[in-house]
Amino acid sequence: MRECEVKSTGTLVDELLTTDLKWDAGAEVQDRRHELANTVTGRTAVLLDDMTRYREFQQNLQELKVILKLCWDAQEVIMSSPDPTQCTQDQLMTLAIAAKEAQRTNAIRNRYIRKMDELVGETERTQLAKTYDKE
Repeated sequence: MRECEVKSTGTLVDELLTTDLKWDAGAEVQDRRHELANTVTGRTAVLLDDMTRYREFQQNLQELKVILKLCWDAQEVIMSSPDPTQCTQDQLMTLAIAAKEAQRTNAIRNRYIRKMDELVGETERTQLAKTYDKE
């Protein structure tokens, strides 16, 4: 079974947006992006009969795009930091702030994915693991 067939629409949208962040990675990423876009377009066609749900889905997609970029940027800070045992106090503070931001934004990201799945009627497909979301 193809990977896109088993993943939820919200998860595929998340992957699509993440793929957009690494567009320069080459043809393989670009091919995957096209596959994801086609799958998401096909699945969200059911929303065209209910413009309220369609608009809500689009709003969630736009908000996911913003929060995903914030999460991505925080993770980039973490991944580009030196070994914590070699960090100065200022570097450790920057690393700690980025880690908290990555966790915070990831929890919000998961809520958007779940909401999109709910809007297209795919709550049983959502495969998100436990998060530290306190809300």
